[in-house]
Amino acid sequence: MSEHDEIKTREFTRNEVRMDVVVRASGHPHIQGRSRELSMNGLYVLTCEHLAADTPCHVTLVLSDGKTTIEANAHVACTEPAGMGIAFDEMEPESFQHLRKLVLFNAKDHDLVEHEIENHIGFKTRIR
Repeated sequence: MSEHDEIKTREFTRNEVRMDVVVRASGHPHIQGRSRELSMNGLYVLTCEHLAADTPCHVTLVLSDGKTTIEANAHVACTEPAGMGIAFDEMEPESFQHLRKLVLFNAKDHDLVEHEIENHIGFKTRIR
Protein backbone atom coordinates (compact mmCIF):
# COMPACT_ATOMS: atom_id res chain seq x y z
CA MET A 1 0.00 0.00 0.00
CA SER A 2 1.37 3.41 -0.91
CA GLU A 3 1.63 6.22 1.66
CA HIS A 4 -1.17 8.06 -0.20
CA ASP A 5 -3.47 5.00 0.08
CA GLU A 6 -2.59 4.61 3.76
CA ILE A 7 -3.50 8.24 4.44
CA LYS A 8 -6.86 7.82 2.67
CA THR A 9 -7.74 4.81 4.86
CA ARG A 10 -6.98 6.51 8.19
CA GLU A 11 -9.94 7.41 10.37
CA PHE A 12 -8.38 10.68 11.48
CA THR A 13 -5.96 13.17 9.98
CA ARG A 14 -2.54 13.31 11.61
CA ASN A 15 -1.24 16.72 12.62
CA GLU A 16 2.32 17.76 13.33
CA VAL A 17 2.42 18.56 17.05
CA ARG A 18 5.50 18.77 19.27
CA MET A 19 5.02 18.27 23.00
CA ASP A 20 6.53 16.32 25.88
CA VAL A 21 5.19 12.80 26.34
CA VAL A 22 5.60 10.24 29.12
CA VAL A 23 4.76 6.59 28.43
CA ARG A 24 4.28 4.23 31.37
CA ALA A 25 3.91 0.47 31.12
CA SER A 26 3.79 -2.10 33.89
CA GLY A 27 7.21 -3.61 34.54
CA HIS A 28 9.05 -1.03 32.42
CA PRO A 29 10.82 2.22 33.29
CA HIS A 30 8.97 5.40 32.28
CA ILE A 31 9.78 6.47 28.73
CA GLN A 32 10.07 10.16 27.97
CA GLY A 33 9.90 11.53 24.45
CA ARG A 34 8.44 14.19 22.16
CA SER A 35 5.41 13.84 19.98
CA ARG A 36 5.86 14.13 16.23
CA GLU A 37 2.30 13.60 15.05
CA LEU A 38 -1.02 13.58 16.85
CA SER A 39 -4.52 12.54 15.86
CA MET A 40 -7.73 11.67 17.65
CA ASN A 41 -6.62 8.00 17.48
CA GLY A 42 -3.11 8.32 18.87
CA LEU A 43 0.34 9.78 18.39
CA TYR A 44 3.89 9.08 17.30
CA VAL A 45 6.48 9.49 20.06
CA LEU A 46 10.08 10.27 19.15
CA THR A 47 12.24 8.26 21.58
CA CYS A 48 15.26 5.97 21.65
CA GLU A 49 13.50 3.68 24.14
CA HIS A 50 10.83 1.28 22.93
CA LEU A 51 8.12 -1.03 24.13
CA ALA A 52 7.02 -4.07 22.13
CA ALA A 53 4.03 -3.74 19.80
CA ASP A 54 0.69 -4.36 21.55
CA THR A 55 2.11 -3.45 24.99
CA PRO A 56 -0.61 -1.76 27.08
CA CYS A 57 0.52 1.59 28.42
CA HIS A 58 -0.58 4.88 29.92
CA VAL A 59 0.33 8.05 28.03
CA THR A 60 0.63 11.56 29.42
CA LEU A 61 0.93 14.47 26.99
CA VAL A 62 2.07 17.69 28.62
CA LEU A 63 0.63 20.83 27.04
CA SER A 64 2.77 23.92 26.53
CA ASP A 65 1.67 25.56 29.79
CA GLY A 66 3.42 22.72 31.64
CA LYS A 67 0.37 22.16 33.86
CA THR A 68 -2.37 20.82 31.62
CA THR A 69 -2.12 17.19 30.55
CA ILE A 70 -3.93 14.77 28.31
CA GLU A 71 -4.03 11.30 29.87
CA ALA A 72 -4.95 8.12 28.01
CA ASN A 73 -4.84 4.39 28.42
CA ALA A 74 -3.31 3.15 25.20
CA HIS A 75 -1.20 0.48 23.55
CA VAL A 76 1.87 0.44 21.35
CA ALA A 77 0.74 0.17 17.73
CA CYS A 78 4.21 -0.01 16.15
CA THR A 79 7.87 0.53 16.89
CA GLU A 80 10.55 1.97 14.60
CA PRO A 81 14.13 3.07 15.24
CA ALA A 82 12.98 6.70 15.67
CA GLY A 83 10.13 6.00 18.06
CA MET A 84 6.74 4.37 18.64
CA GLY A 85 3.21 4.72 17.37
CA ILE A 86 0.76 4.78 20.27
CA ALA A 87 -2.97 4.13 19.83
CA PHE A 88 -5.42 5.59 22.34
CA ASP A 89 -7.83 3.09 23.90
CA GLU A 90 -9.60 5.13 26.56
CA MET A 91 -9.53 8.58 28.14
CA GLU A 92 -11.59 10.71 30.49
CA PRO A 93 -13.93 13.33 28.97
CA GLU A 94 -11.73 16.24 30.12
CA SER A 95 -8.67 14.76 28.36
CA PHE A 96 -10.80 14.07 25.29
CA GLN A 97 -11.86 17.72 25.11
CA HIS A 98 -8.25 18.92 25.49
CA LEU A 99 -7.19 16.50 22.73
CA ARG A 100 -10.01 17.66 20.46
CA LYS A 101 -9.04 21.32 20.91
CA LEU A 102 -5.35 20.58 20.39
CA VAL A 103 -5.95 18.56 17.22
CA LEU A 104 -8.29 21.21 15.79
CA PHE A 105 -5.90 24.05 16.67
CA ASN A 106 -3.03 22.32 14.83
CA ALA A 107 -5.06 21.08 11.85
CA LYS A 108 -4.12 22.27 8.38
CA ASP A 109 -7.71 21.60 7.29
CA HIS A 110 -9.87 22.54 10.29
CA ASP A 111 -13.16 21.71 8.54
CA LEU A 112 -11.98 18.21 7.55
CA VAL A 113 -10.83 17.38 11.08
CA GLU A 114 -14.05 18.77 12.59
CA HIS A 115 -16.02 16.60 10.15
CA GLU A 116 -13.96 13.50 11.10
CA ILE A 117 -14.64 14.06 14.80
CA GLU A 118 -18.33 14.92 14.47
CA ASN A 119 -19.07 11.94 12.22
CA HIS A 120 -17.12 9.24 14.04
CA ILE A 121 -19.68 6.86 15.53
CA GLY A 122 -17.57 6.08 18.61
CA PHE A 123 -17.27 9.75 19.50
CA LYS A 124 -20.93 10.56 18.93
CA THR A 125 -22.01 8.27 21.73
CA ARG A 126 -19.40 9.60 24.18
CA ILE A 127 -19.51 13.37 23.67
CA ARG A 128 -23.16 14.17 23.02
